[in-house]
Amino acid sequence: MQGAIMGFVGVLLMFASQFFNAAMDLNILVGLGISFIGTYFFSMGNLVSAKAQQQAMPLLPTTAWAMGYGALYLFAISLLMGHNLNFSSEPLYVSALVYLAIIGSVVGFNTYLALVGRIGAPKAAYCTVLFPLVALSLSTVFEGYEWTWTSLLGVILVVCGNLRVFGLPEPLKRWYLARQ
Repeated sequence: MQGAIMGFVGVLLMFASQFFNAAMDLNILVGLGISFIGTYFFSMGNLVSAKAQQQAMPLLPTTAWAMGYGALYLFAISLLMGHNLNFSSEPLYVSALVYLAIIGSVVGFNTYLALVGRIGAPKAAYCTVLFPLVALSLSTVFEGYEWTWTSLLGVILVVCGNLRVFGLPEPLKRWYLARQ
């Protein structure tokens, strides 16, 4: 429980400056609500995947079926909301789409779900608190993100929370024990 609280507070602190500098309007509140709902469904999907893997269901085919159903649901929702389906044949767009479909979805998602099967849904889900750290690091390099003391404190809390949940890595344990 301590590690989860540390990770939660750490993620809040990492994004505190953006949150407090945003003009609070209905769109932001709706976006936050949708994010919470998405997180809930993500968590339920973790539990379903863990249960399916416990029953020896193959990971790739079950994930393919789940992605197919998800794509059909999103397609139907888009049509019901009156959105146009646009496709650009620009090489940059097509290459980005192919990369995200193969690496971002098929490889990334199946790798994560394999982790769910290996260490369990709760611990695998906790690993996702590291995603904002990666995002901010990339934003620093490519977009000039400026770190604040609260975002640095948030990173420290996220790392400490991960260490609390997963324990010290073996090489660090051996190093620590050798020094005593």
